[in-house]
This record gives sequence, C-alpha cells and structure tokens, in this order.
Amino acid sequence: MASFRLPRFLLLVSLANIAVVIHPVGTLAKSKNAGQQKHKPFFVFGDSAFDPGNYQYLDGVDQKGPLAYAWPYGQHFSSGAIGRHSHGRIVPDFIADNANLGLIPPCLAPGVNFINGVNFASAGAGVFTDNSGAMNMEQQMRKFEEVRAWFVHKLGAEPARKTLKRAVYLFGFGSKEYLSLYLSGRNTSKSSQRKYAEMVVGNITDAFLEIYNAGGRKFGFQNVGPLGCLPMLRATESSENADACVEELNSMARKHNKALAGTLKRLGSLLPGLKHSIFDYYGALMDRIHNATKYGLEEGKEPCYRAKELNGGMMMNWEGNNWMEQYMLCQNSSLYVFFDGIHTTEAVNSQLAELMWDGPSSITQPSTLKQFFQL
Repeated sequence: MASFRLPRFLLLVSLANIAVVIHPVGTLAKSKNAGQQKHKPFFVFGDSAFDPGNYQYLDGVDQKGPLAYAWPYGQHFSSGAIGRHSHGRIVPDFIADNANLGLIPPCLAPGVNFINGVNFASAGAGVFTDNSGAMNMEQQMRKFEEVRAWFVHKLGAEPARKTLKRAVYLFGFGSKEYLSLYLSGRNTSKSSQRKYAEMVVGNITDAFLEIYNAGGRKFGFQNVGPLGCLPMLRATESSENADACVEELNSMARKHNKALAGTLKRLGSLLPGLKHSIFDYYGALMDRIHNATKYGLEEGKEPCYRAKELNGGMMMNWEGNNWMEQYMLCQNSSLYVFFDGIHTTEAVNSQLAELMWDGPSSITQPSTLKQFFQL
C-alpha cells in the first residue's frame, strides 16, 4: 500500500528578536496590537467526523449518491444539509463557538475568508495517497500551504507567521485506515497491526511536523474511537450477541492510540515550544455507548437513522420517492449516541467537544484546547 510520507524537514529553531517600538498614538496603538495578539485562528484536519462540507466541492463527486447533502442530514442545522455527517452541528463547530470564532468554513468553499481559520476535513479522508474519492491528508496539507500563502498576502510575512504560531490545529485521522484493513478481509497478526499503526501515526506525525516547521505550536488530536462498536460494524457481523462489538477492530484502534500517545510524548520533549492535547475519543465514546443514560441519553447502540432491515449497515438516504419505506428515523435524535451507522448526534458532539475543550485530565491531556486558546 502506498503511503504519504512527507519529508522530515530539518527543524530550525531560532530565538525571536525582541524590539520595542514607540508609536505616536500611544495607548491606542498598544490596545490595537493587544487585540491582534489575542486573535487565534482554528485549523481543522480530518475525515467525515469533522467535514463541514468540503466533499461536495471535490471534482467528480456525485451529490445524488449516498452523501450527507439531503434530509434528514442537517435537519437541525441552520444551513440545512450542506455536508455535515449529522443532523446538526459537529465537534469543530462547538469548539469554534467556545473560542468565539463563529463557524469555521470549508477550505474548498468559494470566496472564503480564512482569517478565523479553515476546516480542511473531508469525508473518506485517510493518511495514504492511494485513498481515492476523498481529499486525503496530503491534499489537505497542500491546501494548508495555499491558506498560509493567503495569510502572508493578507497580513504580510511577519504578521502571518505570528498569527499561524498563535493558531490552534486539530487533527482527527485514522478511522479510515483500520476500517479498510478490517473490511478487506485480510488476516493480520498482532505484530503486523502494530507496525501498521506505527505507519499511520508516522504519516500523521509528518503532517503536523510540517505545520510545526511553518511556525505552528499548539496541536490537538482526537484519537481513534471504538470502531468495532459502530452500528455499521455490528450490523455486518453475524454474532449470537447482537450487542457485541468487533474486538479485532477495537484492538487496532487501541494500538493506534498507544502509538500516537507515545510519539507525541517523545516529540514533546524534543521540539521547543510544542504543545499538544490528546482527546480520548475512544474512552469517551465507549462510555456513552454502554452507559447512555449516564449522559442524559437513551440509546447507545442503535442509530437514529437506519435501514428498517439491517443490510450491511447502510443508513444513508439514497433519494427516490420510496426511501421512507426503506429507512427509519427516530423521533428524538437528542436521545441517541449515533445519528447514522458511523457518526454521532449533535447532542453527543456537544458533549465530546466540551471534553476536548476543557475536559478532565483522564480524558484530555496533557493540555486542553481551552488552554491553547488562552495562551
């Protein structure tokens, strides 16, 4: 399998020159500069969990397919079904709201102002270059270079560098790789799975190091969730226990999460100024799946929007006049963990975002995104 391996750039660390400038306007100029210093853009990279609608702008995409551009997707979102894989808001929407930035726009949307940040995430994205039909991680990084050039053109080289240094970067990759490996039917040993996880994490590492070398210092990571407990996966598995999760997939996710945490811990001690935050998506989502009522929910295993008959876990709207004969939609999505067979509801997205924003150290560590935006 071909992989995306960005070159490991030489890490150049230099001491910033300190200059004192006396401005004739005095206090007014100081106040304006202080306001600029507080502004921190938010940049998001990832897959369908974070996609705000980039997928619709990709070349060759058929929007009449099973995508999130038709009701009931977006039924509780102000702009309707525009590509978010939920009935309402997704996690980056809540994070941006907490940071007082407003909705972060898709990077591919025409006429976008990037000053508050941009969302590069795309449904189906993975970390390998052979990931067709989606804007993979390498392509997202190329789009980031375009946005970086936009900041330089808009602000000037030095102000742009300082702005990108203050910015907060969020990554959410990995699910695609392990789902693809498992669904391929290939038998893989535990040793092979560990090596595969190290390769996936290595690609993610190379990507964020590219941003680090461009000046970025504050990085948030959502680890891989309990993939084996997704409704889609449980629906495809024949088991005497219908509530059972696919342990092999969960094991892959745990290997990935262990490799990611170890890599970030090592880099944290090597790279000056690097700050990172890992949100334990695996643990947070697993707890809600098995203990839904503990979080004000009622259903943790079945999706709100699903086929009446489990047919391989498909639960998307394929259009047509008779789709309601094939699909079921729950009455109150706010009581469910999952909206469809893969993606969580707005209610759960809100809870996950709060944990990522300012959760306890058992879930989000060693820092939180709130701390990043306050720095």
